[in-house]
Formats: sequence, structure tokens, C-alpha cells
Amino acid sequence: MNPSKSQFLLALTACSVTAMANINLLNAWRDDPHLRTGGLAFTVWIVGVLGHAYISHRSRRRSADPAIWILIMVMIVLSWMSTLHVLGHLGLAAAGLIAARNNLRAEWLLLAGALSWIPATGWLIQALVATDVDQWRVLLVSVAVIASLVAQWPKGRPNPGQPLMNPTSPHPSSLALFAIVVVFVALATWFALPIKPSQTSLDDLPVSGPNFVSRAVPLEADEARRLHGAQAIKRICRNHDQLFWLVAIDGTENRHAVHDPLYCLRGQGWSIVNQYEIPIANGVGKRYSLTRDGESKAFIYWFSSGSAPFHAMTRYWAESSARRLTKGRSGSEPILYYVVPINRNSEVQWQRILESATVLVTAGEPSVASDQQNSQDGID
Repeated sequence: MNPSKSQFLLALTACSVTAMANINLLNAWRDDPHLRTGGLAFTVWIVGVLGHAYISHRSRRRSADPAIWILIMVMIVLSWMSTLHVLGHLGLAAAGLIAARNNLRAEWLLLAGALSWIPATGWLIQALVATDVDQWRVLLVSVAVIASLVAQWPKGRPNPGQPLMNPTSPHPSSLALFAIVVVFVALATWFALPIKPSQTSLDDLPVSGPNFVSRAVPLEADEARRLHGAQAIKRICRNHDQLFWLVAIDGTENRHAVHDPLYCLRGQGWSIVNQYEIPIANGVGKRYSLTRDGESKAFIYWFSSGSAPFHAMTRYWAESSARRLTKGRSGSEPILYYVVPINRNSEVQWQRILESATVLVTAGEPSVASDQQNSQDGID
């Protein structure tokens, strides 16, 4: 195959697959009002990428190394297999960097611009410095794109004798195209394999236990809509005279329905008063106290997959991604537990709530199953 044609087909194939793999960005920007500025930032960024492609073409810069496209495809495949969307987003950003073609300064500036629209960037900055960067996304990407175009702009007349394509044999691009076909055949086979059932399930959660009773409450329409196939339960619970809400989400069918609770609450205007770890069974959860316009709120949350509870969102991503990559052989799906006390003008009895939490995280063990009760009296 002619080198120019094979390189064009490689770039077209890789760009098409990368775009399809990141269709989730459109859904995120449409459904989540806190991410819509990311969509505007992406629009500015893609205009900058097209500008770079035009400048590179007019300047007769050589085409990208096929190995770069292979690297991008590896990131896309891992994103599909693990459902870790951030890998696909980084692959899309890398595809955009190729437009700068061997201008290191422009590439770094384009990368900085890409970070403005990647959703995980906002979560990471918010988790580290407790600052909402949504309103700055468009400004940051605009500055980065303009600076990268200035760095890329040709300083002199193009050299007519410089070839548009690498004067190499067709083998690298042709082999890269063949490798992509083989990878996607293997990927289709991999997706056809069944995933091992999880040992943890929302059906295993007790409705009652020692000093603990609960009753199911239907999800609101907006809550159910946001699940997109994930399973969830909502209960009002009571331990002695302490009432509290319990929400549990199982992301087996849609891992992206499981969010960091604090990220959503900050987007609603809540500010952190204090936070600290709390012991739950043989693990730890996280307790937050929040405030907004004179209103106060507290909650605890944790993840559990049948072993020690934990609260780190990064660990949830790692365990749930590993489960998908290994077809369930790495362990069970972690379930998110979210508990909000109901004060009723009295002091929150956290010890009562933690007693019930211990029953929940040890659900399914024989000692717990034997203690379960069917009565739901006293839940109003």
C-alpha cells in the first residue's frame, strides 16, 4: 500500500475509534450541569487542534509516527475493557496533540488545554484544594490554545522540497493497521466472555438486625434517572430513637453511576466544615459536616465488597476496573453506602448509626443472617 494512503487510513481509523470511545463525554456534558463548561472548553480546544492541523499541513511538517497511534489505541482498548473513561479521554487528548507535530512547546500547551475539559481533572483539583474550577475552564483552555498556536506558527516560508509524509516504506503504517484489526477482533472475543458474578449484592442487605429496623422508600424520578442501569436501594432506618436515611448503589451494570458524594454536594453549594475517618467494622468510612446558607448537613459514606470497608474513591476505581479487566476474578463489586442522619431537633447519635453500619457491612455472614428480623415496626 502507498505510504501516504496507509498513513491516512491509520490516522482516519484511529481518530474514528477514539471519537466513538469518548461519546460518553457528550452524555456527561448533557446530563451533569456541573460539567457543561467542560463541553465549552472542549469546543475551544478542538478548534485549536484543527488550527494546528492546518498550520502543520501548510508548513509541510512530517506525519506522526504510527507507534503513537498504536499507543492511543492501547489506551482506548483499556478504557473499554475497564470502563475507566479517563483513559479514553487521555487517548483523545493524545490524538489532538499529534496535530502539533513535533513542536514540543505547542504539544505541552495543547495538553494543558486538554486538562481543562477532562472531567477527572475537575474532581482531582476539587479533592486536593477544595476549589471549584468549572468557571475557569473556558478561560484556561483559551489561553492555552492561543499560546500553542503562537508557538506553532511558522517563522519562515515553508520548504517546498520537504515531503508532506515521511519518506519511509509503507510497512510501519500497514503493520499498525493490521495490529489494530487484530486487537479489535481479540477485544470482541473478550467482551463475549461472561463475567463472574459478584459475591456481594444489594439483595444481601438486611432489612433489620439487633436494635435496627428499616423500610424501603421508592427512589425519586431524578434519582432513578441518574442511575442509567445501576442498581440502588433507599431506606429509612431506625436504631432505637435515631432515624437516618440509607442509600446503597451497586455499579455492576454502570460503574459511572457511582460518584464521589462530596463532588456532587460541592456542586450544589455545600462547603466542608470538618471531615475525618471513622471506624466501621474492620475498616474505615468518612464522615463530613457541611454548611450552606446557614443550613447544616452531615453524612458518612464507605465502600464495601465483602471485605474491609474503605472510603477512597481511587481505590473504588482501581477495584471496579480490575474486576472488569479480569472478568470478575479479582473480587466482588464494591457497593457504595451513603448514610444521612435525620435530626428531628435532637443531637445526632452517631454511635447508633455506626452500630447499624456494622450490621450492613457484615451482611451475608451467618452470624448476621441468623439475627435478621422481619419486623419493621417503629419506622414512620
